[in-house]
Amino acid sequence: MATTTTDIFTAEGADNRPNAYYEGATAVIRASAAGGSSHVIAASLAGITPLEHTARTRQYMAEGVLHEPAILTRVAEDGWLMESVGAEQAELDIPVTSRILVRCHPDGFATAREDMQPGDVVRGERFVVEAKAMSRGVFETYERKGFDEFYRYAVQLSLQMEGTGLPGLFAVKNRDNGEVRWQVFRTPPVAMAEIRKRLLLIERGARMGDLNPLKEKCESFPCVMYFLHDHEVGETVEDETIDSLAEMVARARERKQQAEEVEREARGKLREYLGEAGKRRTKTWSVSYREQEGRVTYDTKKMAEDGVDVQAYARKGKGYAVVTVKRLGKIGDGDGDEGGA
Repeated sequence: MATTTTDIFTAEGADNRPNAYYEGATAVIRASAAGGSSHVIAASLAGITPLEHTARTRQYMAEGVLHEPAILTRVAEDGWLMESVGAEQAELDIPVTSRILVRCHPDGFATAREDMQPGDVVRGERFVVEAKAMSRGVFETYERKGFDEFYRYAVQLSLQMEGTGLPGLFAVKNRDNGEVRWQVFRTPPVAMAEIRKRLLLIERGARMGDLNPLKEKCESFPCVMYFLHDHEVGETVEDETIDSLAEMVARARERKQQAEEVEREARGKLREYLGEAGKRRTKTWSVSYREQEGRVTYDTKKMAEDGVDVQAYARKGKGYAVVTVKRLGKIGDGDGDEGGA
């Protein structure tokens, strides 16, 4: 069967943003990281700069992007019409809670050109697509255990299915011999309630200074946050100055969280009260609201393909100190009295 593709996939581009970060009061978590190490997500939200990827890791990441068109072209040969997502659709934001959203970059969409097996796919059905290139060993592990061994991929696909309202098509390639396998999912492999609970606990932990909020076993090197692992801390010391200053930070953080919640609620009520007026003024205040357009993004991968030297426009911000405060116990040697502010 002839391969049928449409402008094959330029979606993700080179996105060098962290695994997780804040945009105002909103925590943004990348879908590719949402099912991964809670330690890495929490530390990223805390503003901690990760280690640089090794040259080998960067090579694997680049190879993964390069393999995507070949994976999708191969899947198209089995009877799928592959659709490009295009630069303007590169990002898909999925609200998880009022203060957390997940940012996805689907690899594209596929429509069945005819009835097919496996999965009783019916002609005309549309699926959101995620493609992965794997080494021989990883590919064989996926064939044996599926998403039971690859929770991170299961979460990523589930989020894309939730965000698009479409069933999912997950395609994997053995990059050592070129073999490609695909599978359709009509139900997200991970329930949204489970993902929501996980991300809520991680984001709350990050705000409270807990950089391992789910108490998972931290990955050993090459974890990009390896330098924060507990075994690097050393002995416990008695130091009243550290205790006092850290407590000040924790109290201020709690007050800031409370203030943000009050502000968010008040803004919502103002929006409802203003109705269609848009703007009103009293002797003391001027209040208004407007609809904000989505953020403009640039497909740096496509720019590079068109001959633009993207790195020539890169700017590195000034370095700064990051002080992390993590509560390990209560004031008073665990007597339950945390004191008053």
